Amino acid sequence: MNLRTFSAALICSSIALSFQCAGYDGAFAQTKAPAKSKPQPNQAHPAHPNNAALQTAVNAYLDRLRPKLYRNWLIPDGNNNVKIVATLDPSGTTDGVQVTSSPKNDPAEQAASDAFSKAQPLESLPGGLQKAKLELDFISKADPHGDSSSNINTTLIQVQADKPAAAAPASH
Repeated sequence: MNLRTFSAALICSSIALSFQCAGYDGAFAQTKAPAKSKPQPNQAHPAHPNNAALQTAVNAYLDRLRPKLYRNWLIPDGNNNVKIVATLDPSGTTDGVQVTSSPKNDPAEQAASDAFSKAQPLESLPGGLQKAKLELDFISKADPHGDSSSNINTTLIQVQADKPAAAAPASH
């Protein structure tokens, strides 16, 4: 075996080992994600009667939202993890917006909050959803020298619409 053949075999072995370590099972289309009990990003509530169509609509909705967020997100220096949670009504109007970061980072929270504000108004909820919880995870790593990475994870979860309160019995 010459040096070139040995190098090629070593590279192939390294690649195969990398796939094994990452859980690769031999076919790209058949890799399995670990089972989790809570809804995954871009996953709709499983109890909806037309789940496949709703899942497609939710994915498309979030795929249209994500670029709006990226365009308006000015990534601050440091390792940042900001979570924004908001309740949406059928028209896409937000309510009860909560912004948190871990570890606490006011500039990162402000940058994510600004991106979310500038991405509004949001579209109407997909698939006839009446109420949903939108979760956005703004994750970034940036330094003053220009090295950076960023990601926005998005999740839309169906929420049961509030039922009107029962009328109090009339008193005589």
